Amino acid sequence: MVRPVVARQYVGKIRDALIALDPRERAYSTNAQKYSDQLVGLEASSRQRSRPFRRRRKLVTSHDAFPYFARHSGFRGHRFRAAEPDKLPSAGELADLVDKVKAAKAPAISPRRVLASARRDHREGDRREIITDLPTDSLLDKPADSYIGLMRVVVDKIVAALK
Repeated sequence: MVRPVVARQYVGKIRDALIALDPRERAYSTNAQKYSDQLVGLEASSRQRSRPFRRRRKLVTSHDAFPYFARHSGFRGHRFRAAEPDKLPSAGELADLVDKVKAAKAPAISPRRVLASARRDHREGDRREIITDLPTDSLLDKPADSYIGLMRVVVDKIVAALK
């Protein structure tokens, strides 16, 4: 997931390209500035919402997008990569992941692939929250139908799991 500060760079490039195509239109600069301000607010809001969980801000995920998200939101990301990305992990890979999650003392985890193992550990007294519907890199229905909406949904789900 692209950090809001990087998204602001995209906004500037898009603005410049539109102005090059249509130099008389003044709305491009105004609209780009408004959206850029919203992105600054999004970055600040994400950091503020994660602040109460300083000691618990760890995220375990199998998706490539989340190391970027973790860094910009003040989380420490712990990445799990299955040997074959679109296949269920082997028993050994699951055991390795469970060991990594426990060693990291991560209070919330999110990859669908490890759901069964994580639920078993949860039933056995492990109090980690399991997030099964964390959006990754595709827009969804409202409120995740825009970049800002998607980022807010991700932060909402993670913060809710950490409470």
